[in-house]
Amino acid sequence: MEETREKDRIGAVNIVFLITILVSVVMSFLPLGFLDAYPAVQIVISQLILAVPVAVYMAKERMSYRETVQLNPVKLMDLLLVLVFGVLLQPVLTLINAISMVFSTNSTNTFLFEFSQTMPLPVMLLLVAVLPCVCEESVYRGFFYQQYKKAHPWKAVLLSGFLFGLMHGNLNQFCYATVMGIVFALLIEATGSILSTMLIHFAINGFSVVMMYLYPLLYDALKMFYQMATESGDTATADMITSSMGDMTLSGTEWMEQTMNMAVELKLADVLYVYLLPAVGSGVLAYWVFRTIAIRTGRWEHVRALFGKREGTRPLVTIPLMVAIAVGVVFMFFVELLMRLPR
Repeated sequence: MEETREKDRIGAVNIVFLITILVSVVMSFLPLGFLDAYPAVQIVISQLILAVPVAVYMAKERMSYRETVQLNPVKLMDLLLVLVFGVLLQPVLTLINAISMVFSTNSTNTFLFEFSQTMPLPVMLLLVAVLPCVCEESVYRGFFYQQYKKAHPWKAVLLSGFLFGLMHGNLNQFCYATVMGIVFALLIEATGSILSTMLIHFAINGFSVVMMYLYPLLYDALKMFYQMATESGDTATADMITSSMGDMTLSGTEWMEQTMNMAVELKLADVLYVYLLPAVGSGVLAYWVFRTIAIRTGRWEHVRALFGKREGTRPLVTIPLMVAIAVGVVFMFFVELLMRLPR
């Protein structure tokens, strides 16, 4: 009887994901070109597509949000360590993102940068950092992961991360979002609360947003020093600035656009040369901080036990989920092909 209920629950959860991805794909083909002028609306809609099917299912089943997503208190010191973990994780994600950009097209950064040119920083943080950290964490680490975990813990870690990456809808984001999803699921187990992943998700997205505003300002400030050095005949300072920043005749916005284009054109050897060593070093430190967090919360043995064998567990992949995965993969490659077409 228990196995039957578990099978039915997993089947229902997978149907929810199928509905989510079908709605997302269908929405992308609708004639909604007028929304191009309203990027904020696009972001809100994308988050609603994730949240509404899950919210409807939870309401139908009368599931408590707090219990379902594991919304538990976390000590302040542990939250600070989570932030440190997030900082150390950033070079690893940057490496994965850079490698994926060698083989795929990145349109997300361009979209966000263009959006930032017309939107105040607080609004950008609300839309790109706060909203996703609540919606995406509640859906993927809160709902899907927690339901899958009841059937098979370590498979749930991998599957929820894979589905999180798949739902982003493009190859570039799929790569680093999948890794993020796996790491975030483990972080929930280390802290016992989704608050930890909400915080780190906000920090990662928020850092990217803030940098989009700061980099052009930094360039403009260095451009002023460059002009002063040039006018005073200080060629050493001028050369040092140009060697690190490149062309100093651009505006801050133009320099940012040029920098993003240069990043896209990097070869794999260049990516590994620039990003591999920092990623390995920070990754080792990130693991140490992660282990420290789990030990502090008394959950280190619990985390290790996640990877033990579980006998008699029900399969997580059902026919609706296989259909959803097939649709998601085909759509990702379709989007990649579309972005590679000459314009």
